[in-house]
Amino acid sequence: MAIDSYTALENGGEREAGKLMALERILKCLENVTLMNKDNQSYLVIFDGSLLISKLLKSVF
Repeated sequence: MAIDSYTALENGGEREAGKLMALERILKCLENVTLMNKDNQSYLVIFDGSLLISKLLKSVF
């Protein structure tokens, strides 16, 4: 029984790590698109009522 619980915990951690790695790639892409480009920065901040900002905050907290 303890082995099954440990395996489930370990697999859950791997899944979360995969999600974080995907998020990191997405944020890196956004950084590349917006770096030194005020128009793109403004667009991402105001798009759909600041949806990007609220989703990022929810994912962090």
